[in-house]
Parts: sequence; structure tokens; C-alpha cells
Amino acid sequence: MSKVVFILGAGASQEAGAPLMADFLDVADEIQEKAKAEIDADSFALVAKARSALQSVHSKAFIDLDNIESLFAAFEMAQLFGRKFGSLTEAEIENLGRAIRRLIVQTLERQIQFPVEGSGQQLALQPAGAE
Repeated sequence: MSKVVFILGAGASQEAGAPLMADFLDVADEIQEKAKAEIDADSFALVAKARSALQSVHSKAFIDLDNIESLFAAFEMAQLFGRKFGSLTEAEIENLGRAIRRLIVQTLERQIQFPVEGSGQQLALQPAGAE
């Protein structure tokens, strides 16, 4: 077994097409507009709704609403500590973690490109169940 460990920074996948944290939600929004039939639109919509709900607490707490990590943390805290999150129902709050994970996965699936050796082409990840 090898004793070499590689530690990669958050931008390591940028060259393959993955968005950086600062751009992640903008890219997800573009995907939501262009590929509604191909994504989990309910998850994307729930993340957008919860992000909007955070606007009301923005003046009382610093939450970077444009950063996917900040949103992820806020959603996790909402599930752990409370049942009040703007106008979201308890069921929506319970689904926040799943929704943001789906948004992340589906955004990455549509953005990361893999080179096909010797062909000069790029191969996109195929979402589970896609032909």
C-alpha cells in the first residue's frame, strides 16, 4: 500500500469545469433555467426558497448568501436546532439537507468535463439514469 497522501484544495476541480464556491449558486441558477426537465427541480426550488428566507435574518447575522458552504451550514443548523425558517414548513426544513446535496451533485454532474484520451473531445458526467 502506498504511503503517499494527496491533499487537494477546493479549486482542484475547477480546470475540469466545476464552479468555485463564489460562482456555484450562479451556475446552479443557470442550470435550473436551462435544464428544468433534467434536474430535481423541486430541490433547486427549495434551496432558492430557503435562501430567500435567509434574507430576513441577514441584518441580524452574517451569512454569505452567495456562498454554497454558508447556505449548507445554515440549512444543517435549521434541521438541528429549530423548526422556524421563514415561511418554510417543517417538511421543507427536513428536506433542506437533501435538497442542497442534490443541487450540488446535479450542478457538478453538468459542469465537470473529462477529457477522452486521444480524441480531443470532452466527456461530461452522465447523471444517474441518463442515457
